[in-house]
Amino acid sequence: MYHTDALNDPKWEVYERILRVPYYIVFDRYTDQLKAFQLTGSHYRELELIESRISIEDIGLGLGL
Repeated sequence: MYHTDALNDPKWEVYERILRVPYYIVFDRYTDQLKAFQLTGSHYRELELIESRISIEDIGLGLGL
């Protein structure tokens, strides 16, 4: 569980509904957890991480712990 819940973060709504940022990545420094979301339609959906890594091909970015 996250120390801070990304879904309750006011930035989440701004990024999702106003700015429509295609990807939203969250790292919790207290638990060392990485989560990634992709904007699909009008809502973010969580992306599956493999071994705490994500590759976002369309922007040529890879992230991991």
